Amino acid sequence: MTKLNYFRVLIISILGVLCAIIDSNAQDRVQVGLFMGPNWSIPNGEPPRLSTGSNFTSVRTQSKASLLFGLKFNFFLSDNTSLEVDALYNSLGQVNEYSDLYHELGYSDKVEKYTDALRYFSFPIIFNYYITENFYVKFGGYGATLLSAQRRKENKFNNSKDIQHLFKETDFGITTGLGVELSRLFVECRYNKGFTDITVSDQKKYYNQNIQLLFGIKFGR
Repeated sequence: MTKLNYFRVLIISILGVLCAIIDSNAQDRVQVGLFMGPNWSIPNGEPPRLSTGSNFTSVRTQSKASLLFGLKFNFFLSDNTSLEVDALYNSLGQVNEYSDLYHELGYSDKVEKYTDALRYFSFPIIFNYYITENFYVKFGGYGATLLSAQRRKENKFNNSKDIQHLFKETDFGITTGLGVELSRLFVECRYNKGFTDITVSDQKKYYNQNIQLLFGIKFGR
């Protein structure tokens, strides 16, 4: 299945959930929200390398920070439980530092830094349990489709290479977290863990993993 077909399936699934909500004549239990915030992508595995003819014997990985934004539809099943469907854009990946370079001219101790930026469109489906009226915990899963992938030297946008061919088009995993509502505003902290190896190589294993801090505003209920 191509990326476009996966995208269509996800969109149709979300529309189906929304239609079910509308058909249930329970609009008074529907909540819509807009959110954005920082996202920290945590290295989990070894990123695939490009064939450059050079050999780095030392690789150090670091977390990568970015911004995400999206919207959510929250359908209350009871006074303290709800089913949430989100659609969000985020950038994952990591920062890689390569050192101890061997090439055709010999050895170099130069350190080169590259940033892998993997842009995803994600669709979490989450169950919320409200411990109190304003505090709740979250658990669910997500599906994501890869929009683009770039490797930027020194994190410069004008010095980048397309590396999308090194990664699979989709990702699936779990999401968990907690949230606080303050009138029409809400704050959430989420942890996401991918279950699928997102590289196309059989020799490298790499999984998405990230922490999100969301700030948003809600409408309805």
